[in-house]
Amino acid sequence: MFCYSVSCRFEGNREDVASMWLDWLVPGHLNDVLAVGALSAEVVELDDDVPHYRICYRFPSREEFEEYLKNHADRLRAEGAKRFPEELGLKFRRDSGPLIASICKTKA
Repeated sequence: MFCYSVSCRFEGNREDVASMWLDWLVPGHLNDVLAVGALSAEVVELDDDVPHYRICYRFPSREEFEEYLKNHADRLRAEGAKRFPEELGLKFRRDSGPLIASICKTKA
């Protein structure tokens, strides 16, 4: 399993832009990424003074993630950038890596 994380921080406390961005992201953009290789997507609202979110995607393998980057990421990122240009205060950070462990508690 391979994880890809995108953080988006809204500089200038742009809650109006963050709300529009979330409406675009969920479920639309998330489903677009699922359609081209991701197995799952989660959105986490981070504790911060301004709107700040992390999207966590899981891909079956590094190879499938690299396929996503090669064939789909630029197009999907461009769609988002067209709707939400940098001038609106969005700051992105992306990172990725192999999943080492995932543990879920089960009821006894």
